[in-house]
Amino acid sequence: AAANTLGITVDIPTAVILSVLAAVSACGASGVAGGILIPILMAGATAGTLCSRMLISFGLGTTAQYGTLMSVCMAGFFAAVVRTPLTAAALLLEITGNFVNAPAIIASAILASWIANHTGTPPIYESMRQRILSQRKTVEQGA
Repeated sequence: AAANTLGITVDIPTAVILSVLAAVSACGASGVAGGILIPILMAGATAGTLCSRMLISFGLGTTAQYGTLMSVCMAGFFAAVVRTPLTAAALLLEITGNFVNAPAIIASAILASWIANHTGTPPIYESMRQRILSQRKTVEQGA
């Protein structure tokens, strides 16, 4: 409605993408633990899309591998952020329903989790827990 009022034309695919982006942003900004699941998966899908397009443009992949690369990146990103490689692999295998890619998805999740563990950064849920506990401690000290 605002775009129409401003005289901006928006096609249906763009409107859908903007609506999904707004909904995902609202989920992530909510601050609850479950609100970051979809943004994590979307970030992984975006990374997979970029990697796929880059590999295809260099002639190192085909469009038939596009979905596989996106699934592998989603599993890897989820495993790196949450540090649960088997959960990431199971989730992506369940989402895609393509068990032919299971070895690549599992390997990606395990490797990404291993790399993330060795960088020294805490998992996202551990970081959120620490932030909530420190906020509670601050509120209790102020009261």
